[in-house]
Amino acid sequence: MRLLRFIPALALTGGLIGCSFLLGLDPLAGAGADGGPLEEGGPPTAAFNLQGCVTSANPIVVVLNWDESSTDATGVLVQRRDTHGAPTFVLVADIDGGATSYSEQVPCWRWQYDYRVTEYNAYGAADAGALVTIFTLNLCDGGTVPDPYPPDAGSCG
Repeated sequence: MRLLRFIPALALTGGLIGCSFLLGLDPLAGAGADGGPLEEGGPPTAAFNLQGCVTSANPIVVVLNWDESSTDATGVLVQRRDTHGAPTFVLVADIDGGATSYSEQVPCWRWQYDYRVTEYNAYGAADAGALVTIFTLNLCDGGTVPDPYPPDAGSCG
């Protein structure tokens, strides 16, 4: 879209140079870095169907999977919140756009963690997507981590 702006114009009138302004189209408004048209776009849409579970008990490894609803995401922010007291999410990873899974080792057994993923691109970040809560005693295969496990471990709380 071209924007209107005042463009200075010079005119010779009887030997004097006068200055006036014309209302016209700005030839560079909306231009990209190469002078061509700027592609219109916006932030990607939010990822959905976020799921997660614990795949290993020693060490405790959390795996997240989600569906990507956007093809123009350049990155994905993975955030975690300790549900036993932390009021805010912390960034745990910034991974490539198009990714649909992430895994990390967490320090506490018998603990709950909230996760969310947010896709982003040059236009901004998507709205925060769904939230998943992982209880570190529950394994992906439906089993549970022996309690207490490991026998000498604390529960971080």
